[in-house]
Amino acid sequence: MELVKDINPTGYGSPENFIEYNGLLYFSATNGVDGDELWESHGTEAGTQKITPSFATGCCPLYDHEEFYIYNNELYFMANFTNIGYELYKLSTPDISSVKEHTKQANFKVYPNPTVDLLTVTTNGSNSFTLLDLTGKVIQSFEVNQQATISTLGLSSGIYILKENSTGSQTKIIKQ
Repeated sequence: MELVKDINPTGYGSPENFIEYNGLLYFSATNGVDGDELWESHGTEAGTQKITPSFATGCCPLYDHEEFYIYNNELYFMANFTNIGYELYKLSTPDISSVKEHTKQANFKVYPNPTVDLLTVTTNGSNSFTLLDLTGKVIQSFEVNQQATISTLGLSSGIYILKENSTGSQTKIIKQ
C-alpha cells in the first residue's frame, strides 16, 4: 500500500466517488481550502491534480452532489462553479489509455520521466516532435537531431503526450 498524494496536508482530504474515465481516475476531494472539488489522477503524486474550469468563482462546487456518470464517452456531474446554483457539467478528454508507451523498436528515448524542469529526447537521426496536452492542444513543436533538451518549466504539473510526427510513435510525459 502506498500514499499517492496527500490532498489535504492539514486535515482529511475526504476522497470519494471514484470513477474511471478515459484512462484516468476522477473523484471528489477537498484540499482544506476550496471544499469538495473535482480531482483527476493517473496514479502518481504529480499526476493527481484538482480540475477547475477557468470561469469558476465559487467554493465547494461539488458539495453534497458528488455523483459522476459516463454517457457518450463524456463525464457528467452536477456542480456549482459560479455561485448561481448547481448545474449539469460535462468533461470531455481524449482516451489516454490508448497511448502506448514506445517500445524498444521506437526510434526515440525520453528521460527523465517524470520530469521537473528539463526533458531530454534522443533519436537515431533527425526527427520532428510535437508535445500535446491531454485535450490534444499543441504545446510545442521541435526538431531533434540525435539529442535535444526541452524546457518544461512553463508547464503545469500533469500528463502530456510526446509524439514523433513521422511515425506517430508517442509516449506519456509526466511533469512534476
